[in-house]
Amino acid sequence: YAIHKVQARLKDKYNLELGFKDYELRGWTNVVISQMNCRTASHDTLAYIGNIDLNIKLLPILTGKLRLNSMIVRDGLFDLSKIRDLRRKKVKNDEDIDSNRLDKAKKYLGYLKDAANILPDHFLAKNLHLRYSDSAGPVNGFVDSLSFSDHRMAMKLNITIAGQVQNWMVNGTFDKSSLETHIKVRSNITGFYELAFLKRIAKAQFGFRSFSIDIDKEEDNQDQIYAKGSFKADKVLVYNPGLSTDTISIDSGGVDFSMTLTDSKLILDSLSRLHLNGLNAMISSDFTYKYPATIHSRLELAPVAAQ
Repeated sequence: YAIHKVQARLKDKYNLELGFKDYELRGWTNVVISQMNCRTASHDTLAYIGNIDLNIKLLPILTGKLRLNSMIVRDGLFDLSKIRDLRRKKVKNDEDIDSNRLDKAKKYLGYLKDAANILPDHFLAKNLHLRYSDSAGPVNGFVDSLSFSDHRMAMKLNITIAGQVQNWMVNGTFDKSSLETHIKVRSNITGFYELAFLKRIAKAQFGFRSFSIDIDKEEDNQDQIYAKGSFKADKVLVYNPGLSTDTISIDSGGVDFSMTLTDSKLILDSLSRLHLNGLNAMISSDFTYKYPATIHSRLELAPVAAQ
């Protein structure tokens, strides 16, 4: 029943076909699947997984929800370019009905909460190949292992871009109920990243040796979304000729944020801090994004020695 429910949802919502070579029900809650293939209507493969072992929570099924105790995935391929194109079509349709930034933020927060609810209590993936197409050229990735258990997560990932081999390691924790997140990402990169879409987002060439993401608190209601956390990075390189003719090197930097989003404003309150090497500053901002747009910001530096 659960498998047929997923097949019907993918067909109705995305016009995707989900097929298997075979699957076997072991007991009441254990399902073993071989050679799962998710394809578009034109038979392009979005995802292929050789072996899947699922342990399903029985009670949520009775209310029409699919929830997993555990999931083991081995030997797969994911075409991220085709998945990206599929998401673009859906987002374009959804954006037409979003009235403001708060509605959009609530929509994506809803996606995140739905994904957290579906995430198994125990998850393990091994030997997954990733394909992606960028204006800089083809990108190939290989997930050696990805695990999540008892709120703890870890991943080992290798990426090849334009001849540049990148080794990535991820460790951290994630709470599915509160969305509290603490993740540390490390790589062997000593220069710039080669992905063109990252350059477009940052408006510069950049790279970093490691970074961390912390979401300490998230609260939302009908009128607003509040979030408190931090983003930090080490060994950062930035090059933008509009900023400097030389590459800017930063040993460590980041921001502690405490922000509220309403239907007309984005507010960064005085609990926020900016860190740049040994420099720390209090930052606050009140951005009204509805016409006429206005922004009021404040930067307060602690006294520093003259030298």
